[in-house]
Amino acid sequence: MPVKGSDVRIFVDEFDFSGSSSSVEISAAVGVLDYPVLNSATEVTEPGTSMASISHNGYMTGAAAGSLEPEMYDRLGTGDADVSVILGVSATISIGYVVADTYADSLNVNMPVKELITITGKWAASDVFRRGVALPLTAVTATGAQTGYDSTATGADGGFAVLHITSITGTATSATVTVQGAAASNFASPSTLATLTFSAVGSQQATWSGATGRYLRFNVTSLGGATGFSIAGVICSTGVTG
Repeated sequence: MPVKGSDVRIFVDEFDFSGSSSSVEISAAVGVLDYPVLNSATEVTEPGTSMASISHNGYMTGAAAGSLEPEMYDRLGTGDADVSVILGVSATISIGYVVADTYADSLNVNMPVKELITITGKWAASDVFRRGVALPLTAVTATGAQTGYDSTATGADGGFAVLHITSITGTATSATVTVQGAAASNFASPSTLATLTFSAVGSQQATWSGATGRYLRFNVTSLGGATGFSIAGVICSTGVTG
């Protein structure tokens, strides 16, 4: 079944802007390098650097912190925003695209008479562009493993994960969420690939090298003293998911 646009969510650092966004477009491209040689009668090219950006359109919902317009404005020209787009949040396996360490390179506020004020912006091209299995926004009130996903194959070249912490109830001090991989879908003998530690809302990144299990999940190992928190994230297995 085709996935509806309403089954998509977008996260920017600690903010879930799904409720104030009207459209999102992911653009990925690979540079093309000319490679002319004397003994070839046809044009020869080689792949160059891959880059990706995210066009992000939505609505003016206010000027308070946490609204789309001020948060995008605050990130104009900064280079530390993590943006994740999760496709198919109701699907068995949600897919996530991540443009990390990015910034807003454009912001347009459109004010037509008798119409809604809209925001048109773009998260700049970044060389940290990954695709992986995704955990949709989940409220956590106890330690334990989150939903596991089949990445379709065992990886051998490490990976990358990003975690968006959108809210914390109470006070968290060094709360921890690990990234786990396993050979079996029941995670009988999982390996800890990375640990994400946080004490405030925001986004966290982690990378690892070596083998990555076919089945992947986040595992909450400590609430850090908080009553609970809400998280969403993407786990990428290099050479397998992207």
